Amino acid sequence: MCTYPGPLDNYVSRAVQATGCWLECDDVTFMQRLLQSTTSPLLIDVGGNIGFYTLAAAAIGSAVAVFEPHPINALHLLSSVRRNSFRSVQMHTLCVSDAVAPCTLGEHKTNQGALKHSTAEALSAPAPEAAKFRTMAVPLDALLPPPRRPTFLKVDIEGDECKAFCGMTCLLNASAGTFVGALIEFDKIQCCEELVGPNGAFWVLQQRHSLCTFVARVARPAQTTPTPLAALCSIRRNGRQINLRWQRCDG
Repeated sequence: MCTYPGPLDNYVSRAVQATGCWLECDDVTFMQRLLQSTTSPLLIDVGGNIGFYTLAAAAIGSAVAVFEPHPINALHLLSSVRRNSFRSVQMHTLCVSDAVAPCTLGEHKTNQGALKHSTAEALSAPAPEAAKFRTMAVPLDALLPPPRRPTFLKVDIEGDECKAFCGMTCLLNASAGTFVGALIEFDKIQCCEELVGPNGAFWVLQQRHSLCTFVARVARPAQTTPTPLAALCSIRRNGRQINLRWQRCDG
């Protein structure tokens, strides 16, 4: 796996270099287990970073559609794909949002997975002068057809999840029953009430795909009983990362 020098990426690259894994190892294993329980699975990886989830999925034979807008992260990911001769990884160097629009990316001195991005309201809007990189944002609905194969969805885009979910309404609704699991970073989401409400993304995952959610605080054991949708928005967020693991309610 191609990584950054440790000081430039304290959380993923440094840990991978030291141990071969990092704080979300249990979440990666959870994803692999669900993918391996199906035939011809697909991972949709929104926020690929340098590719830990993408590579872990490809290594067990899953196809992957990965979205990573940062060009240097994308180069690391593609180098790893090439070195491992993975042939089922589809790379998109785009932001994921609710509309087609310019997307600007910042930078981070010590954590290349914590890069913030912002989208303009119109195609003609100028990018902020402080922008380090510029690309385009797209809704998943405009790029990916509703999957017809067992699919796992992973979303981790540093607080921009709300717009991303707005842009994948058709993807989620038109493929009822095909999503076998999901992993979603939750602690930065600001639109929880919309997501759990009727026809919100979390509601759809439960009602149309029969998935229940289990709270998994990073570096701590995941809960073993599902959290009801009505209780999700009341979860206390203390600055530590919280992932939501979604899997079939019947186990």
